[in-house]
Amino acid sequence: MEKDTEITNIGGERLQGMMDSMDANLESQEDPKVGIFWYSPRINDVFGVVAVDAKERAKIENRAEVSCKELHKYVWKKNYNYYKNHGGNILYQGDYKYTPRGRVFYYPETEEYVIAVGDWIDDHHDAIQKIKEAFDLTDPSLSVKVQKGIHWQIGMGYGD
Repeated sequence: MEKDTEITNIGGERLQGMMDSMDANLESQEDPKVGIFWYSPRINDVFGVVAVDAKERAKIENRAEVSCKELHKYVWKKNYNYYKNHGGNILYQGDYKYTPRGRVFYYPETEEYVIAVGDWIDDHHDAIQKIKEAFDLTDPSLSVKVQKGIHWQIGMGYGD
């Protein structure tokens, strides 16, 4: 039998600490992000976006290229099951590999951002601006490239 989770009120120093923590992040809300996304030609927009602060992630990972930890197949599965059990959804249908998708990477050494996509981008150039907006990559001083890779082709997936 699962134990019920206790519900209590927050107050005093703990509440003030939480508020201070949120206040400390006010100025960084629009910092460039990395992560994953899908693109829906039907609504001409990105969805299922998982975006995390690029430079904060770089400090944690200490790698040549940085992105979020989440994988498309697991995020899709979670959302697919949620919407399946809550009245359906026009976006999460079928297998995750058959909806245009991509990942944003950051290269700390060169301070470059790469939007990794499949050939699907050739037919949906306006998706690039939508992706940049979702990941706060619209500042013209940022180095942002779009690169195509086989992994993000329609029908390809993790382990293929």
